[in-house]
Amino acid sequence: MPAATPAAVDILDALLRADDDTPYPGEQDLARLIRRAAAPPPRTPAAPPPLAAVPVQPKPPKPRARKRKATHYLAPELADRLDAAAQGLSTLAGQAPQASRRIAKSAVVEAALALALADFEAKAAASPLAGRLLPRT
Repeated sequence: MPAATPAAVDILDALLRADDDTPYPGEQDLARLIRRAAAPPPRTPAAPPPLAAVPVQPKPPKPRARKRKATHYLAPELADRLDAAAQGLSTLAGQAPQASRRIAKSAVVEAALALALADFEAKAAASPLAGRLLPRT
């Protein structure tokens, strides 16, 4: 069997069989490799956390006022006027600088009723609501 070339020598085997004074091929390379592997990694300064690291909490939805369903009957002519008013208000809302939005008929009825009742509460029998519903004397 031919003699092993220096590159084919088992360094670990030579290290374990040799006494402390016996040099072997690749000893310095092995020592450098061991020191490099055993050395602690170089310290890098910790990066500060990014400014936007705080999670953004979504805003809780605004609680909607509870509403009670009520069914009321309208004369056909008044129902048509309500439709036209809701459509006209939706058109006006679309022309506003904010954003276009649809005005619901329920919102129109609620606003009109609030105005009529506020006037009735302030003027009582002299209000237009009382004038339409009470018999004239």
